[in-house]
Amino acid sequence: MSTAPCPKCKVNLSVRKPGRGKTPVCEACRRVRVNPKHYDANGVRFGTPGRKVFKTCKYCGTPYEKRRNELRDPVCLDCLDKHTEVVEPARAFRRTQVPSADREYRRRALLNRRLRKLGLPPDWLEKQGGKCGICGATEPGGKGAWQIDHDHTCCSGRPRGGTDVIGCAQCVRGILCFRCNVGLGNFRDNPTLLRRAIEWVTHPPRTQDGGCGICGAGVPGGHGRWNTDHDHTCCKNGCPKCIRGRLCQFCNVGLGQFRDEPKFMLAAIAWVKRSFVTQAMAV
Repeated sequence: MSTAPCPKCKVNLSVRKPGRGKTPVCEACRRVRVNPKHYDANGVRFGTPGRKVFKTCKYCGTPYEKRRNELRDPVCLDCLDKHTEVVEPARAFRRTQVPSADREYRRRALLNRRLRKLGLPPDWLEKQGGKCGICGATEPGGKGAWQIDHDHTCCSGRPRGGTDVIGCAQCVRGILCFRCNVGLGNFRDNPTLLRRAIEWVTHPPRTQDGGCGICGAGVPGGHGRWNTDHDHTCCKNGCPKCIRGRLCQFCNVGLGQFRDEPKFMLAAIAWVKRSFVTQAMAV
């Protein structure tokens, strides 16, 4: 180390370490030199451990210690409820001005994001006529999201790469409403079960020999109870005149999601048998 005159006062000597560039100022000049930007209004240097900051409330004028994660406006705890009543109308108005406040915008944004992750065009719903591929509904139903149907024999049915997207670009059939997607899943995407369901609705059997009347399952599934199926056009809870027979949980739910309508089940059979991406994009 070597000594050199202080570059500021030119009187005192300051210690200069080799290879450290310019000569630093001496200790006396270092004590005098104060940058006001490094200190707050209370004279405490920023970054000092345990530094306390005091503000004045804009409503009652009382000094208070600044809280962690405080609002932009200086408001004490006693006046916080009053401040909320004042600013909440403006906040509510601003929330209605953003595009995400529209439910239809959020619905389409979710569908576009899922299609984009699959490598499919975001305007697929428009190419499909803006409606469900089976029943033709213009509203998705359920929680308000359109469902992307795919062939379960292609992919495992689990989300890929930590995303909420199931399937791939090679096995996607198209877009369905919530009810048709659930109904198709309960019938296991099986055209044979759908044909049996049509036969069950149009020509219900007079007798039934154990098991489910559609799929023939020996266990009820679901909650462990058999479901008594009936014609919903007759009465609400069922009567001896409209009861068709006994179904498992899956077939009963699938039949209800298709509204007991043979035309929807016929459309579901055609939907399952269709070729995948090429025909769906050509709709």
